[in-house]
Amino acid sequence: MNFHYPACKFNPINAESLKQQKLCLTKKNNNGDGEGCSSGTLQNWKYDEKAIRSCLIELIVLAELPFKFVEHPAFIKYSKSLQPKYNLPSRHTISRDVSKFYVEEKKKLLKFLGNPNHTIHLTTDTWTSACQKINYMVITAHFVDDDWVMHKRVINFKRVNSHRGEDIGRVL
Repeated sequence: MNFHYPACKFNPINAESLKQQKLCLTKKNNNGDGEGCSSGTLQNWKYDEKAIRSCLIELIVLAELPFKFVEHPAFIKYSKSLQPKYNLPSRHTISRDVSKFYVEEKKKLLKFLGNPNHTIHLTTDTWTSACQKINYMVITAHFVDDDWVMHKRVINFKRVNSHRGEDIGRVL
């Protein structure tokens, strides 16, 4: 029995491994010779619900989509055409996931900005809302990471009394 059980095709643990595997090509950008040739590695593809959900959250945040976007019939149809196994989360679940994403990204940013070896530049922008006649200011941090990629992150959004330098300085 000890010899048969691990190799048996009816063993549920082995059933998945006996199926034909799906392959995916993980591309590498440039091989460094200046010709722009693409190369990559061939790997087994595996369904990963966490990765799909993470990409969905990133899409909603970066594209500034409303949470109810995931409940739109066209998006549901599109998603099911890509991966029928995946059950789309509700807008309420997306809202919770975006909040978690924000907390994680904030921790990463604070860790990066807390490093004394990094230089950070701050910019401000002020404007007055047309309908409310309220002055606002956004504070943005600009920095270059360890891979020499430039980033900018909004680190604060404040209401200010006016666009004068003294008022902006007090808020900063």
